[in-house]
Amino acid sequence: MSDLDSRLSAQETEANRRLYLLAGIATALLAVAAVVIFVYPPPDALQGNVQRIFYVHVSSVVAAYGCFALVVVGGAAYLWKGSQWADRLARAGAIVGLPLTTTCIVMGIIWAQPVWNWNPAESWDARFTSTVALWAIYAGYLLIRKFAPQGHAAARLSAVVGIIGFIDVPV
Repeated sequence: MSDLDSRLSAQETEANRRLYLLAGIATALLAVAAVVIFVYPPPDALQGNVQRIFYVHVSSVVAAYGCFALVVVGGAAYLWKGSQWADRLARAGAIVGLPLTTTCIVMGIIWAQPVWNWNPAESWDARFTSTVALWAIYAGYLLIRKFAPQGHAAARLSAVVGIIGFIDVPV
């Protein structure tokens, strides 16, 4: 192993330690936030304890929209400049945004059942339908990334899907 290889390896190890430390701090702060969310505020006068779901529901959808904005920015930058970094940014945004959208859908169903006596199997709400469509669009984006032949064509096709799919975010 050359001297350069050992220095790069030491730098990567140090960078990984910093990332693990930051991930640990973020996890601890999320645990504190969860305790504060579910213990500190009093129950809502009309909805009771079920309104606490909104602390997770709203924040997950806002974060998902931010992730999908990264897909648009990364996809546009990839189409414009052909940057692999932009393509990776777009892919990472979709990978994180999809579970956040899933969380939004699940929390919305849990909240709507006792408050509105709403069952998604019986009647569909426009907001619910557009959110499920958004989920399907970005799930399709990730399926393209997985099953299309790797390379420029897959990155270009998924960038187009990610950009066009963002139209559903304001809906």
